[in-house]
Amino acid sequence: MSGTANSALEVPTADDPELLGFECISAECVDLASGGYDVSGGGVADPSFDSSNEFLTPGSDSSDPDNTTSFNMTSEQLSSSIEDVDGDPSTAIDVTGLDGVFSFYWGSVDEFNLIQFFTGDRLISEYGGSDLTAAVNEEYGENFSATNDNYEFDQYVSFSGDFDSVQLTSGNNAFEVATAAVPEPATLGMLGLGLLGMGFAARRRRSER
Repeated sequence: MSGTANSALEVPTADDPELLGFECISAECVDLASGGYDVSGGGVADPSFDSSNEFLTPGSDSSDPDNTTSFNMTSEQLSSSIEDVDGDPSTAIDVTGLDGVFSFYWGSVDEFNLIQFFTGDRLISEYGGSDLTAAVNEEYGENFSATNDNYEFDQYVSFSGDFDSVQLTSGNNAFEVATAAVPEPATLGMLGLGLLGMGFAARRRRSER
């Protein structure tokens, strides 16, 4: 993915995302493709594990990482081939086919992480780890830092706007991301049967009155 933004013009910062907390918002968080996004580039660790001084599972810094079972990572400083990682984590992560909404679990937030928003090939805005840190500190009354070697928190975020793709990069420390797992069809079926049963029960109670 390549943007066509004029380098002489400052790229505007994206509006602050909706902040959804320090934990995975579902029973399980997974890599972006497993969560239903159209993804290319970057690396995927599955099952999740940590590599000292390289990357951490989203959730490791401020909640329970056990809920994250796979995740994406990218950094210009990562090796193109890391044991037990699929893909090339030294390349950018591109997510396409979006309809103006992108939600994900941002791990180990730091100043080198950057997400850029595109409409077609046009770069329309960007948002970095320092921007998220400022938003989290304001929202929760915290005093986190996004500077090198801090990695103090994770955050589940949801961006919305006029974009159809995003690119995630990191010039140094890894940018680790995951997203809420899509419920299995069997689970959805059981939920549907449960709701149907509740409807029959409610109709039966009404008929017995």
